[in-house]
Amino acid sequence: MMQRLSLIDRLVCGVMGAVFGGLIGFALAWLLGVYSIMWIASVPVEINHWIIGFAAIFGIIGVLFGPFVGSVVGTVIAAIYESQNPPNPEMPTWLVVLLLIAVVGGAWWWVAK
Repeated sequence: MMQRLSLIDRLVCGVMGAVFGGLIGFALAWLLGVYSIMWIASVPVEINHWIIGFAAIFGIIGVLFGPFVGSVVGTVIAAIYESQNPPNPEMPTWLVVLLLIAVVGGAWWWVAK
């Protein structure tokens, strides 16, 4: 059974959401800035807008939904981590050898033609 949250509880959750939202906004602005420097994305980065915007969004989520903001913060951090570290499944050795033979054979056939 869920309890109704008091105003103090909602405000504390809102402040915590705002703090962690600001950190998430900083991390995303930093990543976007790095990608802009590497010429992958050409988006002007205003770090203050990102920090304030994400702090406001997560603060509102904290006030409206209470402790649920922790789940949202965790999900967003996990998504950022996964986007920067995609899974690296290993290919079976037999498939690597087969692909290598196909590439070398195709190149040899192309040159010998």
